[in-house]
Amino acid sequence: MPYTIEERNELDFYKSFVSQLRNTHINAIKEFIPNKFRDNNGVLQSFEDISSGLGLEDATFEDGGSLYETALFNPNIEGTTQNKSTFFDSVRNSTLTSQDTKLKQYTKSELLNNTINRNFSELDMMTTSTLPAPLLSGSALPNGEILSEDIEVENGDLITLGISEDMIIWLIEDNKKRAFVNKEDFFNSRYSETPLKVLPLDIVKSIDDGKLIILESKGFYTGVTLSPTTTTTTVADTPYSKPGVDV
Repeated sequence: MPYTIEERNELDFYKSFVSQLRNTHINAIKEFIPNKFRDNNGVLQSFEDISSGLGLEDATFEDGGSLYETALFNPNIEGTTQNKSTFFDSVRNSTLTSQDTKLKQYTKSELLNNTINRNFSELDMMTTSTLPAPLLSGSALPNGEILSEDIEVENGDLITLGISEDMIIWLIEDNKKRAFVNKEDFFNSRYSETPLKVLPLDIVKSIDDGKLIILESKGFYTGVTLSPTTTTTTVADTPYSKPGVDV
């Protein structure tokens, strides 16, 4: 019949088996101490602490002789210090790697720029978007156009460049403009009854692009504003634009 853990631990053959494993492990540690735990190629060798299961750098060597102290500390071994505490500190430090030289400084140059690829496409650079400041009637746009009325863009606004068959409609959200796939999607969305703001091209272009708005379902637009039946659920990865309209 199987033994309990307590019964197993009292068996002579089990004690002998555990003792043999420990002795083999401790002898390997002793072998590497003079070489600071490096092999012939200078590679650091890592050892597990028998008691804790952590690395040897966290081991308690001063254990009263029950495991490590008597086995590892021997004043007659060449290189062993008479001070146990100092000796065991040196053993722990030998199990760690340290940078004892300064890293080289490289000056940017044409040769270095040709050697190092400084473009990291996997990084997602987070930038903060802002909306255009309010403009008063009579203000001049970069293209020289003079505004005939006040303009202010806020989150939640629906904007467009003008009413036409191929008009683009954007929702302002998180300080960005998110385009509807087409005007039919807009008029079949819950935003259909929100008034549209017609803005100059320069103002629209100054607003960062957000993700494309895609609805759960699309209905046929007949020119009549419909009751809201769908909600925005998913987004595409790229902003929407139509040929001939550079925004």
